[in-house]
Amino acid sequence: GIYVDPFLNTYDNLRLTPKEVARLVKSYGFNAVHLVIVNVGDNSPSFSNIIGSYVEALRSENLSVVLTIYPPTDRVAWETHPEWRQRFLNGESKYDWRVYLAPTDDGFVAYYLENVKRLLKTYNFDGIELAECWYEVDEGPSSPYYADFSSSMRQKFKEASGIDPLELFNSSSPHYYLRDSQLYEEWVNFRVAVITNFMKNILNAAKEVNPNIRTYIMYLSDVGQSYNTRIDHAQDLNAIVKDVRPDYIVIETAWQDWIKVNLSPSYVKYYADYYVSKIHDAQVKVIVQTDVGSVPQMKRGLDWVKEFTQNAIDNGFDGVVFYEFSIGSFIKQ
Repeated sequence: GIYVDPFLNTYDNLRLTPKEVARLVKSYGFNAVHLVIVNVGDNSPSFSNIIGSYVEALRSENLSVVLTIYPPTDRVAWETHPEWRQRFLNGESKYDWRVYLAPTDDGFVAYYLENVKRLLKTYNFDGIELAECWYEVDEGPSSPYYADFSSSMRQKFKEASGIDPLELFNSSSPHYYLRDSQLYEEWVNFRVAVITNFMKNILNAAKEVNPNIRTYIMYLSDVGQSYNTRIDHAQDLNAIVKDVRPDYIVIETAWQDWIKVNLSPSYVKYYADYYVSKIHDAQVKVIVQTDVGSVPQMKRGLDWVKEFTQNAIDNGFDGVVFYEFSIGSFIKQ
């Protein structure tokens, strides 16, 4: 599979129509497109025209179309409902290209689920993928972008623990996280529960529309990295496969690998050895993701893509998906 994000400016530069994109995707040997929609609340005519054109074009080439969303990011909600925003330690709610809403806010969650259902009813996607559904950041509480301290998160954690979570990150407090390890563990578990339940609610909403829809959850690999995905990003692989039970886990390989200029396609074996048996044992399928061009040193050609795919399948993965069609160096015009 391959990601297609028609709202990237690279598509303007390529000057390709949706039909031309679909034909090229098919000609390169892909059989599935993970169509990226970041702002699920966008219901403008221009948005609807673009998405409708892509879905129609991809289907005409007999390509499977998976709706790929990035909860809890949605710029429409972020701009129209500031009360739904997350609050990082620095008070902000925007990190890199993403804006973050609070999955503890009941109003936001209801909005998000309704818009997901609207998209699925309108376009009848074959699958839905939750990509990078997490809290920021790799560096944990040492980062000013650590989340979340929105009013809804603070209220719900205080109801559960009796303590305002900001106390954990006040160095003069007796509950400072380096002193009160028990409360910090409660906080870590609470964040995990919030993200896990949010994922579950989204997939349940999707199945209300289509009980047979294929479901995917992207999990950020931390193998060999300095961060811990469960502690720092609130993604718990065991909880996801046991409680959320998607059809597929998408292992997001580390950007620290992607940026290696001469990255061998065989690097995928390292991830296969760690994840394939573990996820298969839970009766869930697993595919692997890599980036083929977000920055210049990541650009990979079609031969590299084919070799990576073969390595992934040979090592037990059930499939592969590449980010992103318009930025790979295999594009022919």
